[in-house]
Amino acid sequence: MRAVVQLGPRCGCTRVGVESLFVTIKPVTHEQGVFTPLSKFQQLAALAKRQTAIRISALQKTPTNQVIHSLGLFPTGLARWINASDFDIVNLHWVCAEALSIGEIARIKKPIVWTMHDMWSFMGAEHYDDLEHPGRWKAPYTVTNRPPNYSGPDLDARVWARKASAWAGKAFNLVAPLAR
Repeated sequence: MRAVVQLGPRCGCTRVGVESLFVTIKPVTHEQGVFTPLSKFQQLAALAKRQTAIRISALQKTPTNQVIHSLGLFPTGLARWINASDFDIVNLHWVCAEALSIGEIARIKKPIVWTMHDMWSFMGAEHYDDLEHPGRWKAPYTVTNRPPNYSGPDLDARVWARKASAWAGKAFNLVAPLAR
């Protein structure tokens, strides 16, 4: 039995004796334990989907929140592979840039430990709160609490609504790294 499949930055699981595999869309290293189950064609398709998501995301203008926004719109096929694997636990790290769609995360059948390196898991498309207009995600997102300087389609609200719908009743075990 295998213990952990990780998506996102590598962690030190193997250093403490936990068998793990770092799964990514496209490995940039040939280091042991780094793996993609996607074919070359699927990797190219994932890149095209990522570029499309970037273009869609650019339609929303958020001048006081310039940090990355991720839509989680396009599936890659990783969730299907995760569910078919013999891993016991899935450790999500940074799954954006279309690595896993919101729907794919909902379809993972194994227990999920989500290491929260940012706020994307509970916000809309944004990864960090707008410091000039904080807390919109608490309301939740409405037309009346959209910052006055934002324009274009309200992708933050749409992504938040998709997450709320897809993840309703889904259990996540949330953890956060210690600041050093």
